[in-house]
Amino acid sequence: MKKAFFALLFLVALPAVRAQSSQFTLTPEGFSDYIITDVAGKSNTDLYKKTADWIATAVKHPSEKLISKTDNEKIIFEGTDKIVSFNGPTKLVYDSRYQIEVSFKDGKYKFDLLKLEYNTPRTTHGPGGWRDFQLSDVSIYFTKQGEFRPPHKFYGEIPEYFNNLNNDLKKFIESGASAPTKSNDW
Repeated sequence: MKKAFFALLFLVALPAVRAQSSQFTLTPEGFSDYIITDVAGKSNTDLYKKTADWIATAVKHPSEKLISKTDNEKIIFEGTDKIVSFNGPTKLVYDSRYQIEVSFKDGKYKFDLLKLEYNTPRTTHGPGGWRDFQLSDVSIYFTKQGEFRPPHKFYGEIPEYFNNLNNDLKKFIESGASAPTKSNDW
């Protein structure tokens, strides 16, 4: 009986584990650690090169920069955008900065949000500046009923932003596009 129970529990839990790794989510239990994306027919070298090309061309803001890279294994980059929003008299959107590690293995890549920060302006209530967005203990953002607390009602947009960023990377890899080369013809 115990074996049947654990087998059933495993079969029920398996789809939930897979679902977690295909999209970022933000729930009272936490922010998804990372997502895995399968890209059929691509080697680690292909994935690495395409990701580097994508960072060079497709990522929107000029402040993005490569933090580190290990050939054919992983790339860590930093980007900026307006991501973190609070509910106030109007929607308050702050400049945000993030670090993502993309690592490669067996025709797949792992898209891992390492850090997210937002920049608050100086006010009479405080000095402002860069603040960490808490990714590990997110229970403070939720009520006991599992709803976002009023100041944090726009936090549901954060996983959506990073899911879209990951989807853009996947489309770039699958499209066969590459970074433009600089011309020496001047």
